[in-house]
Parts: sequence; structure tokens; C-alpha cells
Amino acid sequence: MTELEHDHQQLDAPVPVDLIDAPSWVGRFVDLGNASWRMLSDDVHLRSVDSGRFALVSMVVPDAALLSAQAFVTAVEDVYESLRDHLGDLTCPCPIRMWNYVPGILEPLGDAMSRYHLFNQARHDVYCRWYGSPDGFRKHVVTATCTGHVGDDYIFHCLTAPSSGRAVENPRQHSSYRYSKRFGPKPPCFARATTLPVRDDGTCQVMVGGTASVRGEDSRYQKDISRQLGETLDNMTSILAASCPSDPDAASASLHAYSDIRIYYKHSFDRTEIESVVSRDFRPDVAVEWIHAPICRDELLVEIEGLAVVSE
Repeated sequence: MTELEHDHQQLDAPVPVDLIDAPSWVGRFVDLGNASWRMLSDDVHLRSVDSGRFALVSMVVPDAALLSAQAFVTAVEDVYESLRDHLGDLTCPCPIRMWNYVPGILEPLGDAMSRYHLFNQARHDVYCRWYGSPDGFRKHVVTATCTGHVGDDYIFHCLTAPSSGRAVENPRQHSSYRYSKRFGPKPPCFARATTLPVRDDGTCQVMVGGTASVRGEDSRYQKDISRQLGETLDNMTSILAASCPSDPDAASASLHAYSDIRIYYKHSFDRTEIESVVSRDFRPDVAVEWIHAPICRDELLVEIEGLAVVSE
């Protein structure tokens, strides 16, 4: 295992107090046990570990909640550009999965735009610089999660591999980068899932991004946690079916294909019902992580991501 070393990264940085780390299943790809944080700049802390097969690059912008609108946009752009700068130093230079945790995600911050809208603006502008017009996004964007959290830092993780995965869209939903301006001046830019290469046993792993009660581009069943859960799980099943293009009706394209899930829930009083549904609909040994956090739309109550294995 190697850790990225650059002259400007020699100063150790403490583990961020408000850190939401990548899901525990990432530890099966990259060993973070001996990873340390370093100062990438005065404004960004970096942790980067390369296992030779996969790598995880993490960055934190401390106190991002205190930044002005323009300063926050600049900070997000700097994180993404720093990622691109580092990819050439990795043995695994291809992003396959991203996580973003935005402080005060729904708070208005200039021109009535929320911090989430500003995040989307920054990411969209960076991707336009990297990939040209949004027409090129389909070939390049990877699956991602973006939720809020209770801390003040902006937290970013990117899992990388030697080669790109295959992006998967959900036939029940519009591609995120095709959303209308009803959801902000610039659309979010992510794939619904990313698949890894087929393994020797004919199966492949599917990394499913944050999935919620959205049909087309519209939120469904406002304030109804039971029906939002149903829509969310239907989307999670549909995404797995879409990840098996040769056999979309494959038996493996079910909720029992998920080995690991992470659940983001808005209200603590909803957790008992969510637990009941998870126990009923997922396999008994599924690994579950819980994060109490606001979702990217105020009306959404729950978002679920996961790792699954399907037969190609």
C-alpha cells in the first residue's frame, strides 16, 4: 500500500471532528487502517490511500458552512480539481464512486439558492471543463451520493479503480444531468449506479448511489415515509435490473442482492418504520449503516445507497 506524498502535504492534519467516512464496505477494497490525514492546503485536508487494486481519496474543507456563496462554490471546485490532479499519481486513476456531505445543505445562501444548488453549480461547471457539454456526461459521470450532515465541514470521498466502471441509469427516473431548472439553475450530475467488471464466477458488483422517492424528476409521496420507502426500494430494484442488460429480469436483480446498504433518514421518529421495512425486504445478513441527516430535497425523508452483486 502506498500513500500519496507531495511536498505540500507533509504537515499532518487531525482527523476531522465531523467526519462521515466512506461506507464500511469500502474497507474491503482499500485498507484505511493506517491512513493519515495531511494538509493539502490551508483550506483542504487530504487522506489518500492506494491499495494497487483500488484507491480512496478523501478531502475535507473545514468550516465550509461559514463560507460565502462564492467561496463555497470555489471550495467545491478546488476539491474536484485537486482530485483530478491526484489521479495521475495513483495506480488506480479512474473514479468509480463518489460521496459528498454538505453542511447546511438546504440553507439559502445568496440569490435564494440553497447550498445544495451551489454545490450542483460547482460540480456541473467542473464537469463541463473536464468533459465538454452535458452531452458528454453520460460516458463519464459515476454514481454519487450527496446529502447533508450536522457538522460544518464539506466532506468528499472518491473510490477509484484501474479502469472505469459502467454507468447505469434507472428507466424509472430521468438522468440527473437532464433535470429541469425547477430543481436549480444547474442539475446534479451523477449516474444512478456503477458496475465493476464481471468476475470469474459471472457476477459483478454494482455500486448503487443515493436513491430516494423520485419518479422521473419529481419527488413522490411527500411526508409519507411508508410510501417513500416503497418508491425508494422500487427504484433500487429497477437500478439492479438495468445493470443486467443481457437479462433485465434476472432473479439476482432483487433487494436480496444487496450485501451492504447505508440509510440516510431525516427524522429520528421514522427510524423504527425504516428498520421494520429493511428487516422485511432485504436479506437477513445485509450490513446496514445509519446516518441521521437531511436529504437534498426538503420533502424527501429517506435515501438509501448500497453495494449489490448480480449475475451478468
